[in-house]
Amino acid sequence: MNADPLRKKYARIAGWYDLLDFPWEMLRYRKVRPEVWRRTSGARLILDAGAGTGRNIPYYPPSAHVTGVDLSEAMLVRARRRAATSSAVRLSCGTVLALPFKSRTFDAVVSTFLFCVLPDDLQPPALKELSRVLKPGGRAILLEYQYSRHPWRRAVMKAMSPWVAWAYGARFDRRTPEHLASGGWRILEDRFVSGDTVKVIVAEPGPLGDGRRIQPGVSSGIEHEGDRRVVRARHLFQLNLDLGGRPCLVVGGDGEALEKTERLIECEADVTLVSPIVLPRLEELARAGRLRWEARRYRPGDEAGRYFVLNCVKTDPALSAELFQRCSAAGILISSYDQPEASLATMAALVRAGSMRLAISSDGESPAVARKLRIELEKLLDDRFARFVEWVAAYRKKMTDEGVPPEERKRRLRDLMAGFEISGTIKYPESF
Repeated sequence: MNADPLRKKYARIAGWYDLLDFPWEMLRYRKVRPEVWRRTSGARLILDAGAGTGRNIPYYPPSAHVTGVDLSEAMLVRARRRAATSSAVRLSCGTVLALPFKSRTFDAVVSTFLFCVLPDDLQPPALKELSRVLKPGGRAILLEYQYSRHPWRRAVMKAMSPWVAWAYGARFDRRTPEHLASGGWRILEDRFVSGDTVKVIVAEPGPLGDGRRIQPGVSSGIEHEGDRRVVRARHLFQLNLDLGGRPCLVVGGDGEALEKTERLIECEADVTLVSPIVLPRLEELARAGRLRWEARRYRPGDEAGRYFVLNCVKTDPALSAELFQRCSAAGILISSYDQPEASLATMAALVRAGSMRLAISSDGESPAVARKLRIELEKLLDDRFARFVEWVAAYRKKMTDEGVPPEERKRRLRDLMAGFEISGTIKYPESF
């Protein structure tokens, strides 16, 4: 864990930092900093992590004692000038990778544009340190950048990114929300405060908030091998949901969205679909009143009040991460197609045969195998099988109507099913 490159970078630009940042401070930052600090209401001891030249100091709550820490002494020289008139402000040189404070010291931690500067490999240990110095019940309030989803804004940000990386070491595509989730933090709030590029994230350490890595079979399924992030299959709990009349959201309009939307409609769910473009069949369903279609991109807040959210967009990791964070924080079930790291539930491949439903799941690990199994089983479980299922169901109902005791019904059905069996072979690809 080496922060020396950042320390050297900020030693180099410290004298110019406020000048370089002046346009953004005047146009944007001075409007959003109060949004951050008002969320520390009631906190007595606050840590300003990455205090820099002290731009946050004018917004420190007057009733709180604030400690600012930064890895660059050259940056803190300017911060001390701003803090000269306040006895409730303490500034210290140090790194968020090894904070010079006792455990459980602070009621709240604030960082403004720290994690967009901090490389992804340093973020888990930094979050572990923030968790360590927070008191039980304490919160972290982060102000961060992300790429815009609007094409022209995103293009401008991409054009600026080489200079931003050279000058500040910052990037617009840091995976901070993922690191919070995999570190066991619970996200309480995640919303934009300036366009769709600057957001406030409020989080508190959860059961794994001591910084331990997620283990297999637990929570998000995100693990690490050395510095490499990998996603393992989790052991999921199979469950059938009654979605009749419940509000559900589908994001996306492709073939996967169609297949899953039709399944929701079959279950009589109250479906809203959000996508600028959809397949003709989805348009037909909307015209027939089977679903509501809003021809636009997803907006933060679309998930509010939903019982279940289906994300069928695979090509926008930032969207998937944001939607997952917001649903997780609100206690909403979310399934992101072929993205187990952005899901709290997965939709199994479904085989239909009359009233029979067979669900095939690979814990999100091998959806292609599950899909192929569905196709092959649908060939096997033909119309005659569907009629057999209906015949057995009718026989069971007849016994119930005639008052046959439960144990006798079980015996008769067991004897009946003794004559039913499935046999076959499996052919594997030659490369296996």
